[in-house]
Amino acid sequence: MALVFAAIAPHGSMAIAEWCKPEERALAAKTRAAMEELGRRFAAASPEVTVVLTPHNVHVERGMAIVLAGTMAGTLESGAVPISMRCSVDRVLATAITVAVGEAGVPIAAVSYGANDTAAAVFPMDWGTQVPLHFMGGRDDPPKPIVMIAPARDLPWEAHVTAGRAIAKAAEESGKRVALIASCDHGHAHDLKGPYGFSPASKEFDDRVVELVKRDALGELLRFDRAFVSDAKADSFWQMLMLHGAIGDRWHGDFLSYEAPTYFGMLCAAYSPGPGAREPSARPARLTAIRQRPEGGHGYETVHCRRGRPRRSLCREHAASRGLRGPDRPQRRGQPAPHHDVRGLPRRHRALRHLVQVPRCSGQFGSLVPLPGVPTLVEKGGDWTLQRLLRETDPVKLLRAPVAFGAAVREDAQVLMQVKIDALDITVLKGGGEAVGRWATEHGFRLPADAPEVLDFYANRSPIFLAAVFDADAAKAKGQNIGDGTPVHITIRPRTLGPAAHPRHRQERG
Repeated sequence: MALVFAAIAPHGSMAIAEWCKPEERALAAKTRAAMEELGRRFAAASPEVTVVLTPHNVHVERGMAIVLAGTMAGTLESGAVPISMRCSVDRVLATAITVAVGEAGVPIAAVSYGANDTAAAVFPMDWGTQVPLHFMGGRDDPPKPIVMIAPARDLPWEAHVTAGRAIAKAAEESGKRVALIASCDHGHAHDLKGPYGFSPASKEFDDRVVELVKRDALGELLRFDRAFVSDAKADSFWQMLMLHGAIGDRWHGDFLSYEAPTYFGMLCAAYSPGPGAREPSARPARLTAIRQRPEGGHGYETVHCRRGRPRRSLCREHAASRGLRGPDRPQRRGQPAPHHDVRGLPRRHRALRHLVQVPRCSGQFGSLVPLPGVPTLVEKGGDWTLQRLLRETDPVKLLRAPVAFGAAVREDAQVLMQVKIDALDITVLKGGGEAVGRWATEHGFRLPADAPEVLDFYANRSPIFLAAVFDADAAKAKGQNIGDGTPVHITIRPRTLGPAAHPRHRQERG
């Protein structure tokens, strides 16, 4: 499937009638009517999941953020009555978007909150997410699942457009009908008495945005002057860039309303695929969205060497290793990791994937990590030292209740390699998600409720997994404490990589 609906929607709480005090209900009447119209069009498009781009949730330095917690919940306070909302997170689509955005070269952190079991965690829902969902899917019975993404104002503007394209790609490959909402309040300096004072740039910014929306010309946002955007005090610019990247120039925008009833501007617009846009696929429905997978990338610093010249790509998922340093020089954060000089090696040895994982001593906990191919060597990391563990998202960990894996046709996981590194017992497995899950439960792992879905997601990309468990007695004998890490250096030859993991074997799907 693909994106089936998109919108620019405000997030001022006054758009919700029941939140407003009696004297406030007339303030945003035009916006409220337009939001109700967005709700009708959203329902007509029949999306299965909603992706919300919000400026008011978690902020990550020089990186976007996406929620992988199992649920988001929040309450709008300070109104006539508190209004609460609770929505499940589509963690499979969120994972696919994380991979797609990271592979596009845009830094993104997958985040959770509270409970160490991300599937059971409840992440705070901000008003930038809740207000649009109040009209579009959040009050359905049951509420539509969501994916929340926060942009990053300290990233280049073009990176937001690129991220939008990656979101659209992940949506197309997901097998689901996806709605995309850019949660936007615009210039915030319309009123001298407001918290940001008065600036004529706010009205000018809003007028220009209205004009671009009416002309289906969001791409012209990239021509704005940076000082102008800053002076306008807008909360919308970066989400609109991502929206533009996702829908391109072949969607039609329908301008519904604009007003600035207080100190900030509120605009409503609905987008639908135009004549030249790609329509949702007519492929038969899948049991789960994970059967159609995004390509490549397993969350490691990867070094591809071709024709004697190294080419680096950084994939961010699970334990994405960024900020690595070599033994001879410090590494600045944000620079590519150092690599071994392979130019003097025979061609058959040049293109290797070097992956660095750092499992941490955690008592009775273990982890399952997907690999892009069969390792030729698993050894203690010594040449590369992890200086900063960045964007660790969701390794499958021990939990309280076991998960039952089906056994209609039993296919056991194949053990390819077993290695002991310090107090760490490592097993490399080959098998489908069901087989690997069964092996894990038989070896003391207790998996979260969505483990079958997550394991299938990775097994469809590459059936190779690395299971790591700390031997508590050995760790104690070596003086390791809870939280201590053991770097593991994994080497994979290109010929062992699956079609989705090796760039030369990728094919476009019709």
